Amino acid sequence: MTLSSVSVRARLVELGALPRAAKVGVAVIVAGLLVDAWVHTLGVVAAGSGLALIVQQHLAHLIVLAGMVVTLAGIVADGVRRSRLDRPGRRTVRALR
Repeated sequence: MTLSSVSVRARLVELGALPRAAKVGVAVIVAGLLVDAWVHTLGVVAAGSGLALIVQQHLAHLIVLAGMVVTLAGIVADGVRRSRLDRPGRRTVRALR
């Protein structure tokens, strides 16, 4: 096993520990990166005009940005949810008095 394969496996294990919404965000990022690579590979020849190429490139970057936002929102939501779990020494609001 090489160092890079160990690193890849460690990253995959970390990915498995992410909340569901963050996993969806990572999938959107990967899809956006594939669209971005495809748009950059095609270039101006397939776009037809410079304006069409600019719109396609910005759309691909927007997809990646949306994936980043979804990933971050999933991680933050999971953190908020976990912080609201009962912790030792914390009073519960719904306690019977």
